Amino acid sequence: MKLKHLASKIFLSLLVLFQGLSVLGCTQTFPLGRIPDSFIFIEYSHGSVYGQSKISRGDPVYDALFKIIHSNQKGWAPDINTYAPLLYFKSELMTINCTENSMVINYKPEDREQWKQLSKSIHGCKATIISAQAKGSK
Repeated sequence: MKLKHLASKIFLSLLVLFQGLSVLGCTQTFPLGRIPDSFIFIEYSHGSVYGQSKISRGDPVYDALFKIIHSNQKGWAPDINTYAPLLYFKSELMTINCTENSMVINYKPEDREQWKQLSKSIHGCKATIISAQAKGSK
C-alpha cells in the first residue's frame, strides 16, 4: 500500500513538473512589425466607454504603447481567458487591452485565419499610458 502511495505521489509530481515546463516553453516573442500605424483608443470605466480617440505614430499615447511592447517583446504567453477592457486599442487586425499590470494582445497572424491571443504581466502598463495621455493633453 505504501508503494502505491509513493508511486502516486511521484506520478503527480512529474505531472506538475511537465505542465510547468510546457507553460514555460510556450512563451513567445511578439512580432513588432505587426503593430498597425494607428488605433482607435477606447477608455473604459466600470464596463462603460468614457473616452474614445484615434491615435497614430507620433501621438504620446501611441508612442507609449509601442515603447511598452518594444521593451517587453519576449515572454508573451498564449492565453484563452476573457478580460474586461480598460485601456483598449483597436484596429482591423489587432486589439490591445492594457490593464493595471498586464497587457493582452489579440491579432490575426498572416498565415492563419484564426486570431491569436497573447498576454504578459507588465507592471505599470495602465499608469504609463495614463501618464502619456496627460502629457499629450497639455
